[in-house]
Amino acid sequence: MKPRRHLLVAVHHQSWGRTEMAVRIAQDLQAAGDEVRFLIHASEIPLLEKTGFKFEVVRDHIGGLARVLFDKHVSQVRPDSVIYCDFFNTSNYLLHLGISDSEFLLGYDCPTVTLDVWDYQLTGHRIDLFGESTADLVHGDINQKISEFNRITHRLIPVPFAACDDRSGKFACLPKNSGIGSAKDWRDRLNIPADHQVVLFCTSRWQHVNGSENGTGRLCSFVPKVISYYIRRLGPAVHLVHVGPKSYEFQHVLGHRYHWLPPLARNDFKKLISSADLLLSPNMCATTIATAIELNVPVIVLRNSRMVRTIDEAIEAAGGELSDNVQTLITESLPIYPFVLWPLGYYQFLSPLLTSNEYCEAFDSLELLQESSVIGRSEELLNETPARQEMIARQVNYTQQVGKLPTAADVMNGFLQ
Repeated sequence: MKPRRHLLVAVHHQSWGRTEMAVRIAQDLQAAGDEVRFLIHASEIPLLEKTGFKFEVVRDHIGGLARVLFDKHVSQVRPDSVIYCDFFNTSNYLLHLGISDSEFLLGYDCPTVTLDVWDYQLTGHRIDLFGESTADLVHGDINQKISEFNRITHRLIPVPFAACDDRSGKFACLPKNSGIGSAKDWRDRLNIPADHQVVLFCTSRWQHVNGSENGTGRLCSFVPKVISYYIRRLGPAVHLVHVGPKSYEFQHVLGHRYHWLPPLARNDFKKLISSADLLLSPNMCATTIATAIELNVPVIVLRNSRMVRTIDEAIEAAGGELSDNVQTLITESLPIYPFVLWPLGYYQFLSPLLTSNEYCEAFDSLELLQESSVIGRSEELLNETPARQEMIARQVNYTQQVGKLPTAADVMNGFLQ
């Protein structure tokens, strides 16, 4: 059979996670003998530049000319399929550029496919934000956009985050981590002694918000500060390595044990993850978690499951015990709303996706405000304890379950036959 050519489109300026998934899809397709091209946002260049895949870049200043660029690129590539990563994000980005009519995305002379990150059949399109607000995943003329989405019958549903079953469209989406090389050089570069321990914490641009609207800015600041105090309580041999678009002012809390790095190229980032002893994430659906699972790096996901409006409610949520420093931070940040995807919320939205999902067995999910539990569990997982080995065994089991699913190439072949 003649090799197919696929165009993957990941153009939203806040789509690092989706672009990471797109690369995994592309690797599967390439391994099956197909050719892959990309159309990406300029901010995602670090994810693609060392992959070997050819890509065209969309920049914000192009405005309404983006449609011309889309049409031109599709004409040049002449793909056998166009895969949007994902359709709603692509439509939202076009609207951001002033293009309200996204129906042209469905009109190219080849099958149209979308990445279905949140398993739309389960979650729908209404999201809970900031505790007491709701919004739509798609912007603009919502009914029209959903109608367009519903016309896309070929949907790639990644596992993780979806549950492991044989529903059409589901594919194994754990990263390929073979051949990443030694991780020791990262500790050497950061001057972290070999007998010290590393906790990794990662942020994206959309998680650094300064405003106070809906309390988002307060929670953006609160969660990293709490994590820094938890790390301090773990002792002088535990370092916090933070990867994100800008650093935090944690020197007064952690001194030389806080290390900031800007976003890294994919393989460098994987090496860094493999060098960590523990990943802390307040985003249950961070693609970093999947990489850590594949690399057998223990993971703690930090969530908040209740609306906390007063310090008394916070103490109750914490089980009656909070340090003075954390109490002060909570007082400055109230109210603290439920979230599994910090700082947005998504607590109700993602519940159908995460319930009875094997993915959630591959890490520990703890309440952020339960200080003693977070610190105690972190200590267990940072050291060579039965708890650490038990988590790694759960990760291996999950990896094996996902490995039994079709690859993205298998699913695409079924779509296009």
